[in-house]
Amino acid sequence: MAKKTGKKAADVVFEPKLKPIPNGLFANLTQFTQTPLFAQIIHQCLEYCLMFKICTPGVTATRVEALLHMVLHLLLLAVMEDATSEENIILESVTKSFTSHALCRSKSTQLGELTIVGLLQHISTVPEFESCGPKICHILKRLWQKRPQTYVEATEGLKFPYDTIESPSPAPGVDSELDLKKKRALDRQAKIMAQFQQQQQNFLSNQADIDWGEEDLSADEEASVPSSTEKKLWKYPTGNCILCQEETNDSRLYGTFALMMDSAMFRQTDVRDASYVREAMNCPSSLDRPADAIRPFGMASENREKVRRLDSTGGEVITEKQGLGSGFPPNQVVRSPIMTGCGHIMHYTCFETYCAATYRRHSHQVARNHPERLMLKEFVCPLCKALGNAFLPIIWKGKEESYPNVLATNETFEEFLEGKLVQSVSRFRSHALIMESDKLHTSGYQNFFVDYVSKNIISPLSNKVEQLVTPTIPSLTLAPPAPE
Repeated sequence: MAKKTGKKAADVVFEPKLKPIPNGLFANLTQFTQTPLFAQIIHQCLEYCLMFKICTPGVTATRVEALLHMVLHLLLLAVMEDATSEENIILESVTKSFTSHALCRSKSTQLGELTIVGLLQHISTVPEFESCGPKICHILKRLWQKRPQTYVEATEGLKFPYDTIESPSPAPGVDSELDLKKKRALDRQAKIMAQFQQQQQNFLSNQADIDWGEEDLSADEEASVPSSTEKKLWKYPTGNCILCQEETNDSRLYGTFALMMDSAMFRQTDVRDASYVREAMNCPSSLDRPADAIRPFGMASENREKVRRLDSTGGEVITEKQGLGSGFPPNQVVRSPIMTGCGHIMHYTCFETYCAATYRRHSHQVARNHPERLMLKEFVCPLCKALGNAFLPIIWKGKEESYPNVLATNETFEEFLEGKLVQSVSRFRSHALIMESDKLHTSGYQNFFVDYVSKNIISPLSNKVEQLVTPTIPSLTLAPPAPE
């Protein structure tokens, strides 16, 4: 706004824009600002801002300055909501105009008989309230636009430290402001178009020496152009440790929590029950699509029945009654282990410290019913309090996958069947014979395992694996000959 108006940023005053209320209970809400009581409140607040050092010596000037900004905001609102003017004002409506109260109605103060405009003149000379100067000047301008003749008479003996308030007309020209905005918008558009044309001309002049050719690529040449390779880096979970708040990396072992337990959520369809067979056959072919349209599905929807009854007039009424559904047969349930986790990350050393603190808490608070059972190695997540009994270390490195990568082979599938597959089968048979002869450390699987671990597992663990699987050859020493 300062750039548009050419003023300083401190001199810009934003006028509040109230939403019009055409009808209803609050249609005439702003009329209270035109009452003498409201003008008296504004007058006394401005008087307090001048005499606060005498009335309340302990109050600082900054707090009074904040109050003064609020009072000036209300004063500006009241002036803007005053719809009367010198042309249409009559004697009876003088008491219903805030502008008339601010310019003509004076009250006795410690500084003499002053109006609201007179108090504003005294406030404008106080150094502590220098930041309120632009807003006071804007209020005076609006008062002058409302009542130019009355304003000149009311401020004849006053001297404000501002420039002379001048305007081409008492009322702000709405049409001229709109024309000015349109002119500025057209100037900006013309400037942008000129800049765009200059950039286009510079680009064409720089590309003038390039021979683009006149022949298009044929279909065979287009097919021979290799497609761009799509790469994606698959990363394993990382982040900050929820206990020490340090970043997790390969320097320290870290992992997440899990709860391993048996569950009866695995079910098998009872082929002897037609209802469950029908439910399995009517199951949608794709379970990756929303099935809200068919819910409740299967056995869950077969607990409703139509009931016929007679109403008071003797007519038949059909209603739907919902009862209990059929339970799943317990002999068709298979208990299998499942694992759930909260996904929060913690260093293993921090996890050991947390477990030790849990043991101490149990020993110190023996009368409390703790959520975890230490006999089953249970614990709760320090962050979300989820139950867990296992620590899953994250030891895998991030892997970069690209498309087509391994899918773009140089040999056909028939060549693979006749060549590499035969060699792989023969190598497998030879390795099986070696395993039977108890010479596993000389097989090729050991080198394959070490190579896989070194590429996919973090360095501290891969180095230990290489040391463990490296075969150690015992040294042979010759014993001295026995004495004769």
